[in-house]
Amino acid sequence: MDKISIIIPNYNCEKYIIKCLDSVINQDYSNKEIIIIDDGSQDNSINIINDYIKIHNKENIILICQKNMNAAIARNEGLKNASGKYLIFLDSDDELEKNILSTSISHLKKEKSDLLIGNYTVINQNNKILRENKMFSKNVNYIDNEIYKKLVMISPVPSNKIYNMDIIKKNNIYWGNVRIGQDLNFYLKYLCHCKKVSVINTFLYKYRIVENSISRSYDYRILDIVNSFKDTKKHYKNNNMLSCYDNYVQVLELKNYNCQIWKQINFPTYKERRMIVDYFSVQEKKINYKKCLNYNKELKKIRLKFNLKVIFKYVYTFPLTIHLLKHFKNKRG
Repeated sequence: MDKISIIIPNYNCEKYIIKCLDSVINQDYSNKEIIIIDDGSQDNSINIINDYIKIHNKENIILICQKNMNAAIARNEGLKNASGKYLIFLDSDDELEKNILSTSISHLKKEKSDLLIGNYTVINQNNKILRENKMFSKNVNYIDNEIYKKLVMISPVPSNKIYNMDIIKKNNIYWGNVRIGQDLNFYLKYLCHCKKVSVINTFLYKYRIVENSISRSYDYRILDIVNSFKDTKKHYKNNNMLSCYDNYVQVLELKNYNCQIWKQINFPTYKERRMIVDYFSVQEKKINYKKCLNYNKELKKIRLKFNLKVIFKYVYTFPLTIHLLKHFKNKRG
């Protein structure tokens, strides 16, 4: 039985860390190590984790403490200390589904795949199911260019995926030190080294929505999505995969820039909103759509919406327009 490493970054998650660890400990897959990287927590997390380790002293649980940097740095620290053949990342407020490791790893080994991806459930702070992200309705294997055609646009969340540590170490794959788009950054870097990917019609974990998380906050971190793609593109270039990036990954820049430019409505001043629109407008012009093999009808519509925001930025960023947009957004939500 090959070892799997479960890397769990933690920051001020005293409310959920026990549920997270229980979901890992209670798996029926015995050969596992749990690496918790505390990212400078200021709550009671460390004491809770240390007490948990004492109770479960027969389990292979490692706690590493670092000053507060970010989840990407914490996960990279976990990679340095991981000794398993397989790897899964789990946030400290999330939970693995019951006995999912044994079935997932068995499938991964049977198919001899470089990566396994499954479905996941979204829950709230009270464990209520908000929705089921059922991305795959059946078990399928993808190889070569099929991997990009079918999988480059899916959710990059790391915890519904089981990775191969040999691929990570051999190709020096790491989490980019960016404030937004971290999941996408790592996923795309790993994907370019995959020869075969298995997707399964099984739910791997429960993703918890927590208020005030980075992904649900609005400040100048949204601009860092550009650096995330720059870092990803550099990895592709260094591994002679630049044509693959141009053909399949570039359109993700469009989708993400369009997503982030919308968030300007949450900024208080006209000057800030104009700056955000102008910034993403400049970045979008760098996309070479002629090289994009997956530039389809849907993405052309997104490009049109993006360009309309830019063309009408004088109206789009005007306070009255912002008020109407927020009203429309809240009504839809």
